[in-house]
Amino acid sequence: MLFLSLLFSCSEYDLRRGEEKNQFPLDEDAPFEPPQEPYVQVTPNPIDFGMILRDCPAAPIEVTVTNRGYSELDVLDIYLQGDGSSAFEHDGQPMTLAFDESASFELRFTPAYYIDYDVDLVVESNDPTKVKYPVEALGKGVAGAYYEESFQQRYYDKIDVLWVLDNSGSMSDAIDKLAVNFEHFITTFLGLNMDFRMGLVTTDMLDEAQSGRLQGRIITSDMSQAEAESIFLNTVNVGTEGDWNEKGIDAAHAALSEPLVSTANAGFLRSDAALSVIFVSDEDDASDLTPTDFIQFLQGLKADPNNVRVSGFVGLSQYSDPLVCNAEGVGYKYLDVISATGGVSAHVCTAEFEAAFNAVTISSAGLRASFLLEKEPVSESRITVFVDGQIVAQDSSNGWTYDAQNNVVILHGDAIPGDGSIIDIQYETPSTCE
Repeated sequence: MLFLSLLFSCSEYDLRRGEEKNQFPLDEDAPFEPPQEPYVQVTPNPIDFGMILRDCPAAPIEVTVTNRGYSELDVLDIYLQGDGSSAFEHDGQPMTLAFDESASFELRFTPAYYIDYDVDLVVESNDPTKVKYPVEALGKGVAGAYYEESFQQRYYDKIDVLWVLDNSGSMSDAIDKLAVNFEHFITTFLGLNMDFRMGLVTTDMLDEAQSGRLQGRIITSDMSQAEAESIFLNTVNVGTEGDWNEKGIDAAHAALSEPLVSTANAGFLRSDAALSVIFVSDEDDASDLTPTDFIQFLQGLKADPNNVRVSGFVGLSQYSDPLVCNAEGVGYKYLDVISATGGVSAHVCTAEFEAAFNAVTISSAGLRASFLLEKEPVSESRITVFVDGQIVAQDSSNGWTYDAQNNVVILHGDAIPGDGSIIDIQYETPSTCE
């Protein structure tokens, strides 16, 4: 949901008048008995232009003067007073009004600074109780258009999960960690009572026995946790003798398209289920298919593009430690796809694999960690993120960061919202006068 308003920028100075307010407010609900003397009424009161781009003229506001007294009202003068009154102008003239007669004029506002304006439009008349009647005129000078986008977290009810595992020679440590931590994954999925199917392919597109073909049996939500874990552990033990030229995107594409969806992979992909793809690789992708084409392919499989999620354990930076893990390169192509679908990316060599695995798990189950913005913010400093009404800190561990290249806000760690949470992202975009 998108709301358009205007953003109030930092003030160079403030032209508010403190506690001084309109001395003669009109109580619209109180019964009114016209006096014998002239009685001036001005509407609207106060006159509020709201937030207007600096140096841009606001739409004029029509101001109406009415005589509510039985005697004639002589309006002798109409003028502006107060600091900042030069930002306002009007075309009101002296006039004489009989009982219940009205006359109107226009008040205009063009802010010259990024500030609050609060001045008086004074109507001077022969009303004995309000000789000089001050009506508040308000406005704010701002820097740009202000957008608020809202998102709601939800788990999928029905989902197909495709693991895409790099089985090249450098992946033994990552495969071991995946096997050890799979219990957390399946426990979460079973606990959510989702209708799920789960399969695994490798990044090897040279071996005809692989090349997008599901390895082992399909895991389903009808299985016990013990059976599901046993199948996955047997399946993930594919070895590390796969083709060194890893093509994870091509493998996923082949697994989810004809002829495999109707032959070797029949029974896995369901048209009415959401789809999650999880890449596990220590190198960038070498597929022939581009990330953009792959994203379009995935989202074209579902009536609602939000029912596609890609996450992964990939190289976030080059890292090599023979005693811990090897990341041969940054998985740029995988990261592009992950970011575009709101998924979670974790370093394949992270020392906190269990926590990262949990983040990938909840992302695969439907919760978003990244949010694509409809407009481009004027700067990162003009972004504010709320989760359930609470401001989230800008932090790469347990807060949010902004990916300017993909125009995506990414939530991390404990800041990833749970099921049912509302995420509001407010930001300012460059604007010009219409």
